[in-house]
Amino acid sequence: MKININIFLSPKIIISLIIIYPLLFIWQGLDFSDTGYFLSCYQQVFNDPESISGKMLSWLTNIIGGVWVLLFGDSLGLLGVNLAGVIVTYVTIWLSYLILKPYIEKRILLIGLLLTVIFAKWFYLLSYYNLTPLFLIASAFFMINGLRNNKIWQIAISGLIVGFSILIRYPNILGLFLILSIILFGVLNKTKIKIQVIQLVSFIFGYIVSVLLTLFAIKIIGIYDFVISSFKEIFFAISDVSGQHGANSLMKIFYMECLKVVTFATIAITFILLMPKVLNKFKNRYVYYGFIIIPIILATIFYALVLWNGFHINHFIVFLVISVLYAILLLYIVNIEKSSNEFRVVTFITLLVLTITPIGSSSGLFTAINAMWLAFPIAFAYIVSLKELKIELKTIKNTNSSHFSFSLDGKETLLIKKIVIILIVIFSLLSSFIYTLRDVPNRFEMRYSVNNQRLKGIFTNKERARVVQELLDEMSNYVKEDDYLLAYEAISTLYFLTKTRPYLYDSQPLFYRPFELRKYLDKAIKERPYLPVIVRAKGSVWDPKWPVESRMIRPDERNTGNRGILEEFIKTSGYSLVWENDFFEILLPAKNEK
Repeated sequence: MKININIFLSPKIIISLIIIYPLLFIWQGLDFSDTGYFLSCYQQVFNDPESISGKMLSWLTNIIGGVWVLLFGDSLGLLGVNLAGVIVTYVTIWLSYLILKPYIEKRILLIGLLLTVIFAKWFYLLSYYNLTPLFLIASAFFMINGLRNNKIWQIAISGLIVGFSILIRYPNILGLFLILSIILFGVLNKTKIKIQVIQLVSFIFGYIVSVLLTLFAIKIIGIYDFVISSFKEIFFAISDVSGQHGANSLMKIFYMECLKVVTFATIAITFILLMPKVLNKFKNRYVYYGFIIIPIILATIFYALVLWNGFHINHFIVFLVISVLYAILLLYIVNIEKSSNEFRVVTFITLLVLTITPIGSSSGLFTAINAMWLAFPIAFAYIVSLKELKIELKTIKNTNSSHFSFSLDGKETLLIKKIVIILIVIFSLLSSFIYTLRDVPNRFEMRYSVNNQRLKGIFTNKERARVVQELLDEMSNYVKEDDYLLAYEAISTLYFLTKTRPYLYDSQPLFYRPFELRKYLDKAIKERPYLPVIVRAKGSVWDPKWPVESRMIRPDERNTGNRGILEEFIKTSGYSLVWENDFFEILLPAKNEK
């Protein structure tokens, strides 16, 4: 697939934009929920791994983050962990470029990667959200090169990386399906069975070596029991009918979102294809361009408004893009779009990466936005290369046949390409400007900082900075570093900021099932040397506009049951409220001997 288009942006400018763009967004936004969950794990994985052992299913992620925090946690804090996430993104982009450069013209590829950076800007914090695609794409890189050059050692390294990726996030075990690319490559190129067997064995060998090395490493580090325990935990989580990570819930989410993808794609593609035909009816050029520009302006305003008010239309846009990516990849895989056998294997691997990444996430297909580094540039190159579009459907039944034909000429196809690219760029830029993980949509409000060593360089809105500063100032009277703390209502960032240890073996104890919470609470009472200081939120930190607009987390069965258990613990242990502000409360036990 070779594309020659006159592009006026030089590769150096595009590369500079790719580097600069992620750095624009690591300074703003103070999230207390998911961000804190990762941060508390990184901080304690070497210091006190047992304090995060309750439900940790991503130990290699924790170790990678733990090394970074050990080196830069106190000096760079949250900003440094955001920077680490950006570095992971850079490496992923570089590997994607190396994989695709034999098949896509350089400037088209770089523009495709830049558009991916803009569109996929979501969660730069170092986490399994960006480590998963890094490991899968790294495995794909060695697999593709190994197959192309028949280098057995590279295929073995591909298996090795897949094995390590399982501890980034356990659902990554599905990365083993990359082995299918060896079979596809062999079938398409009529590779000898003996060579295919050697390639398959080398991939499996690399995988087994990674498992053995992992077991050895976690034994040396001293977290073997915790890793094995967390591995067993995944089976309980999968079998939990009520939990958001239960097999039934995850399958339902995946099924419903696949249905949404198909629905949105059908409606959107039909509308886009018919638009040029309708516009060509207008001979007046002002009317013609008016019917193009006005809908784009209205769509932009509508999208900005719904994002500003916190609606999840951004998910719908992602679903629509994912559906287009799948469609284009399948065109190459089944060879409707004629291409080399090698590129068909590349698109097959790309499809696997795009599919594997979101599986196991309660956020469903939306998390595939993190895995578009190969798929998006391929789709962009395909769209740019289109000269005309022709669809033909023929059905034959007995002796009767029916025929459906639809085509767009060069002018009509060019119009579609312009509209699609313009809307993607506009929507992506709007989403980048308005969306910050669980912080206010107005970036101009996020200019206030909190006086804490680990929050240097991080800015949030005035009210959030105020309530957090008041809490941290007051907590200095009650806790010191390495103390046990019980913070709940998803305010896990507090552990990282105070460098305290989770009393209940998890920085978000409300995520336990009620029987688990009782088990860990009883365990803590027996094992911990004293009762902890308790900090809780009055509202939900899942609401981006907290503390100004916030309601308590939905009172589902689990949260209601867990809150009841903690309220009973607070009452029987003689806790009393010693301080509160607009959003937080501090409680101390009647007797607290350290």
